[in-house]
Amino acid sequence: MLLCSSGVVLCLCWSDSAVLLLLLKLFQWKWVNDWRIGKRGPSRGIATNRVLKTKTNGKLELPISLENLAPNGIHADLFASEVGIVTRQNAPLDVEKWSQVRDDVKQKNATFLCWRSRLREHYELYQTDEERLQNPPNNVLPETWENLVSYFRIPFQEKSLRNKDNRKHHVVPHIVGRRTFQVVRRDRRHPRTGVEPDIQELWQITHQKSNGEWVNEKAKQIDDDISTMLNDSYDLENPFTPNEAFLIMRGEKSGASYSIKASKSKLRIQAQLQEAMQDREELTKEIDVLKEKLEEQRTRQEEELAQMKAQLEAQQAIVNSLITRFDNETN
Repeated sequence: MLLCSSGVVLCLCWSDSAVLLLLLKLFQWKWVNDWRIGKRGPSRGIATNRVLKTKTNGKLELPISLENLAPNGIHADLFASEVGIVTRQNAPLDVEKWSQVRDDVKQKNATFLCWRSRLREHYELYQTDEERLQNPPNNVLPETWENLVSYFRIPFQEKSLRNKDNRKHHVVPHIVGRRTFQVVRRDRRHPRTGVEPDIQELWQITHQKSNGEWVNEKAKQIDDDISTMLNDSYDLENPFTPNEAFLIMRGEKSGASYSIKASKSKLRIQAQLQEAMQDREELTKEIDVLKEKLEEQRTRQEEELAQMKAQLEAQQAIVNSLITRFDNETN
């Protein structure tokens, strides 16, 4: 017995031709659009419902971090799937400008963009708009799909292609899948102390494979650069923290993904740089004073040498005069 994703049960006792006809019928009904090998179809809440059946109260425990308000625990992925379902059912697809989206909808931006990306993939399966309109996705109304096809066709397409090209240059992939870095940090807390990994440890967790191998050389280089910066700052009065070193290496945008408070770190770094510049300025002044003193001393020594030379020349002249006088008297 074989259970398809659509819930249809196929009996192995059927003949091969009967099974083949049923599969062809499924394709005709467009039930297999999401049954592609190696690709994940849209969430329908099946896994969540399966877990809920095991709970007596019908509820799942979902810890929320008070630091970043991110879901944690073993049910975080199920929660993300449920949010995706709600978003697909309620987010308007015919909104043309970001400024027209309400603030409460903007909070669901990440899930919404992920879903629209899948719709974009469906859009690109066909060569003409006529084919696209004749083959709307299963979970989108035909009139909504018509607006979305028009939306993909206008200048948005240029921006989309540009963003797609930019993503090709994203040379540091991670290995945590759909989980956010905040969730990973929460899940990797020390079991006894509850201490979460620092930013460099989190970078290693999210960019190193289970065998210790880095996802690529760029990820390893960033980790090495952070270590070098931390080691070099130990001689400073206020050494850098891992967060500050990461912020310098990766910038504020990457820091936000890891919930680094860039503003405070940036102010502290700027204060340290300003202090270093003041120390350098004072040192430069001291060097200038020493140079001036050395110049004065050199001038004084030159004057003394000139005086000594003049005295020696005068004494030599007297000696020469005495020698000449002596020679004249003896002759």
